[in-house]
Amino acid sequence: MSKMMAGVALAAVMATSAHAEADESSKLVGVWKLTGYARHETDTGKDIKFYGEHPTGFLINTKGGHFVSSGFADQRTKPAAAVPTDDERIALFKSMWAYEGTYKVDGGKITQTIEDAWVQGWLGGCLTLDKFEVSDKTLTVMTAPFKSATPSGDSAEIIVTATYERVE
Repeated sequence: MSKMMAGVALAAVMATSAHAEADESSKLVGVWKLTGYARHETDTGKDIKFYGEHPTGFLINTKGGHFVSSGFADQRTKPAAAVPTDDERIALFKSMWAYEGTYKVDGGKITQTIEDAWVQGWLGGCLTLDKFEVSDKTLTVMTAPFKSATPSGDSAEIIVTATYERVE
């Protein structure tokens, strides 16, 4: 194969790969409502629906590569008054998450760079979503294994699988 033909072939492969990646990335753009959240502890093999059977929340991905993610347990206790007590605040904090930043799609993986979060220790970190699938109006994401940093205080190595339904 001549150098020119090899160059053309390489350019075609790169263009096809970039186009496929752009297609995958464009599938993620939109507003997604959380419908499920499960964590798998890699050491024990235990599966836990950490936020209950019917968690709520949203994932918003923009075309420009920004995201906002929040989630709330399904059985949160309403504070007795408009201003929660310290104990009520702790319980509410332990039953939710919220973080935001930028995301990139590369080779079937999503990397989220965290710019702001409900847990300050996450700032500047990255969360890798090892696998994602968009099927009709459903988005399923699975993280790479990572050390849990939940407000409950555990630090188990976990893999999280979350499901979403497209809202817009």
